[in-house]
Amino acid sequence: MAHLAYDQGYRFIHYRIASTPQIWTVEPWHRKFGMPEDPQEYGLGWTNEQAAQWQAPSKAVLMEYFDKVNTDAAQYLSAMTGADLERVIPFPAPPDTLTVREALGNLVWDNVAHGGQVAYLRGFFRGSGWHR
Repeated sequence: MAHLAYDQGYRFIHYRIASTPQIWTVEPWHRKFGMPEDPQEYGLGWTNEQAAQWQAPSKAVLMEYFDKVNTDAAQYLSAMTGADLERVIPFPAPPDTLTVREALGNLVWDNVAHGGQVAYLRGFFRGSGWHR
């Protein structure tokens, strides 16, 4: 959950694409999530034991963070130009660089994949009906 909320929202748009300070440490959301201040330490690659020890924040905190990063990202994206979308940026996985347009496409794909995982687990534990 920390990976989903943190990496897929503000970090990807503002840190990777816009190169702006992360609210994760500036505001500081990492405390509300019970995470280290280091912006590179957000749960990705944790062992089962580390993940089991972490306590997720309340739904209210998750929704507050979602609203904040969603609003900030929408403001940034709405101001982008065609030239902004064609800018080449470093990317952490091969091919090592992507255009902003390609990176945003990867973001959409990654969110769909993780959304499917969440929907599967929700259905597994609670039964069908996630869409209602």
